[in-house]
Amino acid sequence: MTDDESLFDRARRRAQEAGEKYEAEAGQGASGGDVGAAALLAGGAAGGLAQTVADARHPAQYLFHTQRPADAALSAFVDALSALSDSDTQAQVTGGRGQATVMFRQQVAVVGWVDLLSVSLLHRGEEVTVAAGAPNFAALGGAAADLGGAAAQAAGRVLRGDLIGGAMAAAGNIGRASAAADALTFSSKVRAAIQRLGTALEAEWREREKERDAAQTAEQRRMFCQRCGARWPDDVVTLCPHCGAPREA
Repeated sequence: MTDDESLFDRARRRAQEAGEKYEAEAGQGASGGDVGAAALLAGGAAGGLAQTVADARHPAQYLFHTQRPADAALSAFVDALSALSDSDTQAQVTGGRGQATVMFRQQVAVVGWVDLLSVSLLHRGEEVTVAAGAPNFAALGGAAADLGGAAAQAAGRVLRGDLIGGAMAAAGNIGRASAAADALTFSSKVRAAIQRLGTALEAEWREREKERDAAQTAEQRRMFCQRCGARWPDDVVTLCPHCGAPREA
């Protein structure tokens, strides 16, 4: 913060930067709901967050198929999510036997480390279920849904002449907006990482399924006549002894 930058200006700048960052990241890899949230944030942190009912604000569940064993599939998700950690956001991993939980903790001034959001992973058969929790706005200093009304009240106080009190209230609201915008940014990053990895695992699984189907089709042609369904007596017979159809390659 520069010497001549006020608390109000600093909070407003952080909120704007968080919104711009969120918009860019959501546009690169987030879901359609996240892109909608980015558009709202781009219109102004306080007002945008007050109107946001975006995917990144609420719990979400994903289902992917995978050909990988449970440990390998879950480790891939855990590694991708843990890589999102930084100096003030840490991923704590627990679990075992086909399930895992990644809890992201955020360092908040004065308060210390608080739970920001969690991701639960469950592997069953060839499916991985991923449940992403909602950001813990309460632990970050206020619910994002209240920002619009609080900001409007602060603006009203300024218009009524309470310049000092109104400006202080507005600074606090924008500070809350900045924290909420940061949380939405991180929530979007988590969901984008889940979707990218899940899509890759799904592509692997589909390719394996195609190969399996092709192998089964080839085995059916080798074992049975494709016209009448009779079993071929051996691999060298070229005409079906039941219907006379030629053996297909």
